[in-house]
Amino acid sequence: MSRRRRGASAGPVSLFAFQDIVTTVTGVLLLVALTMALRVAETREDASVESLLAERDRLEASLAGAEARADDLASRVDRLDDDFVGTADLNTRTAAETLAAAQDESASLRAQIAELTAAAESREREAQQLSERLADEAAQRIARLLEQQHEAERRLEQIQSSNRMLFNLPDPSAGPILVVELFPDYALAAEAGVRQRPRRFDGGDWPGTLAAWLGDQPPASRWMLFCHPGAVRPLETVRETGRELDRDVGFDLIPGGVIVVDPEHGVPPSP
Repeated sequence: MSRRRRGASAGPVSLFAFQDIVTTVTGVLLLVALTMALRVAETREDASVESLLAERDRLEASLAGAEARADDLASRVDRLDDDFVGTADLNTRTAAETLAAAQDESASLRAQIAELTAAAESREREAQQLSERLADEAAQRIARLLEQQHEAERRLEQIQSSNRMLFNLPDPSAGPILVVELFPDYALAAEAGVRQRPRRFDGGDWPGTLAAWLGDQPPASRWMLFCHPGAVRPLETVRETGRELDRDVGFDLIPGGVIVVDPEHGVPPSP
């Protein structure tokens, strides 16, 4: 019963302190949360600023490299322009010099060609004149040779038709018979009817030596001359000697394959 009285007689309960505590705690929590948010934002802002600064540095470095490359390219372009201008000037001067040299060389070659052409025409005229002169000389030589041939044939015919006689080996007591076989380069002489090696005459003036030997033989000796082709001059020499010495001389012309005087046995007697 007493309890009811005490409760009924007590005043109302105040919650102000509790509200203060809740408000204070809430304010502290809010303050802590705001502080932490600010710190997080600052951290993020610092990181973003650092990233932006790094990106700015990178972009500045790239820009500097691009500007350096642009400057290098510009300098290269300038050098290429200078080279092109110099090369163009050089090529123009070189082309002009080359053209002038080619024109001079062409003129020189044309002059040389003209000289060679004139020389060739002169040589051709000289060759034609020489050919005509040689043809005339050849015709004259042929005419002279034909004339000499006719003269030789006439003389041969005259020799064949004059004083031609063949001995038939008459009485040996009338005197020895000397048989002489005349070749173009030598002669063989032997006494007819005697087996012995004939005397050979050759070298140097062998017709004169033969004529002298025949002249030294006995005056009663008779000469029989057998002449091969090409030995007409020696025949005339011996016949002239015989006429001068008043010897009995006979001759005959024989072909090249006939042998009268044997080189080993002379003119032996017939068996």
